[in-house]
Formats: sequence, structure tokens, C-alpha cells
Amino acid sequence: FIGNVMELFNHQNHVFLQHVVNMYGPVSKFHGFLGVRWLHVYNPRALHSLLVKDADSYGRGDAGNTASELTLGPGLFATIGTPHRKQRKLLNLVFSAVHMHNMTPFLHEIASKLQEAIKICIASGAKELDIAGWMGRTTLELIGQGGLEYLFDLLMEETSNEYTEAVKALVPTLNAIEWTRLFLPYVKYLGPIWLRRKILDMVPNAKVQRLKNITDIMYKCLVEIYTERKVAAACGDESLILKRVGVGKGIMSIM
Repeated sequence: FIGNVMELFNHQNHVFLQHVVNMYGPVSKFHGFLGVRWLHVYNPRALHSLLVKDADSYGRGDAGNTASELTLGPGLFATIGTPHRKQRKLLNLVFSAVHMHNMTPFLHEIASKLQEAIKICIASGAKELDIAGWMGRTTLELIGQGGLEYLFDLLMEETSNEYTEAVKALVPTLNAIEWTRLFLPYVKYLGPIWLRRKILDMVPNAKVQRLKNITDIMYKCLVEIYTERKVAAACGDESLILKRVGVGKGIMSIM
């Protein structure tokens, strides 16, 4: 009925996977939920073909696409075919060599802010520093200024940001409820969005509810950024425009 699902989604599954590799080699077949057949691949040449060379020929499957759409919306990671190619074509402008070269001054400025912030923490007598936390904030700021043209964090002191905390918690929370991917392909058949939301609100699982809250926070913050950007462009409000960085060179300007 559930095949090898319990072994695969166990947090300590490395022992099981090592046994599979030793016993069956670089490619092996698993039995999934309700008899679905899965392939486990770790051969480097095969993975290069799957993920890079011939990526367009291999779909992520309903579970992967549905999970991305429900958590992040119908963006690049949740679309296939023509919609995916259109979005990727737009983003190619953001990740072009010329654009990355133009963003170098912003990146150096953020790195300098991080350096000064850590110096201040050390000078104030801090015995321990949360380097992972600082790196997370810096990464988000690089994405914010380089792509969204938005200033998330001044990087001057140890503060918390609602959006930053939500982004940091997203992947660990998803990993904690990996088993839900088994049911995600069927969620779209449960009715309209408002009904699915009602059903989600009634799910008696704290981790599922945490993921719901995380996606709500991310959606709210990004809608606020997008709305602010539209208002700034429409009325030329200097106070809003000054809050943006990398003017005209990010994802927001392309949109």
C-alpha cells in the first residue's frame, strides 16, 4: 500500500539509501504510494542529463509542481512548458552577465555593511555570533536589492524581520512534512480555492499550519512590495522611490 515511502521520508533515511546503493547500484526502482514506481538515481552522468542537459524532457511530476504552486504560487518552479519558458526568458535579463556586472557595486556595499555590523557586535563585547543568521539576512538583502529593488534590512544590528524569518523557516518546514507530497496531486480536485483553504484550516497538524502561516507571510510581504512599486511608478513619490535600490535593473522593473 505505501511501498518504500516510510523508509524514504524518514529523517534518518541515509542508512536505507546506502543499503540500496550498495545492493542495487546507481539506478534502482522504489515502490511508492499505491504502487507508483519511482527511480532512485545517483549516477553523475544520468543526473547531469536529468537536471541540466535534457532538463526540459523530464518533468518534476505532479507532486513537485503542485507543492511549488501551493507554497510559492504559479511561478518559475511550479510551471512547465510554454509558461515556464516565458518566465525563464524574462529572468534571463536579470541574470545576464551585463546585469550582474552592473550589480557589483550594490553587492560590495552590502558585504561592507555586514563586515561593519560584525565589527560592532564584537566591539560591544559579544562572545558568540549567529553567523548563520547573519548570512541568511545578507543573502536575502542581496536578492532584495539585486532583484526586487527593495531594502529589507539595514544590516546594522541583530534584528528580526517577519519576511526574513519566514524565508528561513520555509525549507525546514517543508522537509518536516515531506510525506504530504503523496497527497498533493489530488488537492486540486477538492474544489475551488476558498474551499481548499477551509479544509487546510481544519488540518490537525501543527507543522502543516506553520507552513500555511509561512506562505501567508511571504505572500503578504511580496504583495506589499509589488503594490509599493506600482504606486511609486504611478505617482513619482520620492519617499517610496528612495527606498528602492538598483532602480530599473531588477525583476520589478522588468515586470
